[in-house]
Amino acid sequence: MSDISISFNFLTVYKTFTDPALCYFDPLEMFDFCIKNLSRFVSIDHAYPLYEATITVFKKEYIKNMHPEIEFEKYF
Repeated sequence: MSDISISFNFLTVYKTFTDPALCYFDPLEMFDFCIKNLSRFVSIDHAYPLYEATITVFKKEYIKNMHPEIEFEKYF
């Protein structure tokens, strides 16, 4: 349904405390799932002070439109 990408945010297992009422996910497993099942054009952001991460999964068509140069054709 998305034209460009999807993004989602989650609490990461790389933390200094645990709250049993919360659910934590391994960013490596989430990234691996996205690469294998959704798209190879995936971005992960784990570089902010909260114990969470954001993954953005881009559609191949969007990336292809962003890089129409002939040199990039082999990557699609």
